[in-house]
Amino acid sequence: MTDKSLSARIAALESDIVHSDPRTRAEAAAELGRLVQRLRTPARVTVARTKRPARMPVDEELEALFDNLPV
Repeated sequence: MTDKSLSARIAALESDIVHSDPRTRAEAAAELGRLVQRLRTPARVTVARTKRPARMPVDEELEALFDNLPV
């Protein structure tokens, strides 16, 4: 979700919370809560996914790369 669409969605939810009937207000508040929760979690998930898999140590991997380079 882009920053612009995210801002628009948050503004729409805030408007629903302020100007709607109680049921719509509760649904909008719940969706806004889920959106905030989703915005808080990606950093941890992204870091966990981007960690290098445990295979061979970096020094050995670089050495293997240099061994396979054409001279």
